[in-house]
Amino acid sequence: MSRWGLRSKLIAAFLAVIFAAGIVLVVILELVAPAFYRTHAIEMAQAMGGGTDGMQAQALQNDLERGFNTALTQSLLLAALITVPLALVVSAAISKRIVAPVLRVSSASARIAAGRYEERLPAAGHDELGELTANFNRMAGVLEQTEARRMELIGTVAHELRTPLSGLKGYAEGMVDGVFSVAHAAESIGREVDRLERLLGDLQ
Repeated sequence: MSRWGLRSKLIAAFLAVIFAAGIVLVVILELVAPAFYRTHAIEMAQAMGGGTDGMQAQALQNDLERGFNTALTQSLLLAALITVPLALVVSAAISKRIVAPVLRVSSASARIAAGRYEERLPAAGHDELGELTANFNRMAGVLEQTEARRMELIGTVAHELRTPLSGLKGYAEGMVDGVFSVAHAAESIGREVDRLERLLGDLQ
């Protein structure tokens, strides 16, 4: 059995999706955001620089871009520090809700395998897990009925076999005690054997 249970796999899947989305977000921001704010940084540098020369305006523009990049990076780090633990809690809660019915089915199936055919599960909604639970309950019902018919058949067969076997034993003891002649006992034993053959044919 794998060390990674279904719940662990679901949590890992949730976190992987969040991680991938975060990487895409950062890449897009790093590639696209400068094109959006560079024009505004130039306008702000010119407005704030007033009569300064081009070098001072360029330095001011660079400072504005660095400041924006720093603020953006810090904002992303803060968002990650808040989002990752929150995502972990939410994914754990969601995965627990998903895995719980599966664990109930697993436990109930183990009990049925141990012979407790009356085992049933509570309804679990109208989604795929609810359908799984309903199918399990139907399966358990069929198994319980099949086991009941099997036990009934065994009881009937045992009762039907007991009569000719008792007759055979009685005729054998009668021959030993001299109560029945061999010819009389052989004829009666033949009838009982025919009866046994008919019973076996019915069983087949």
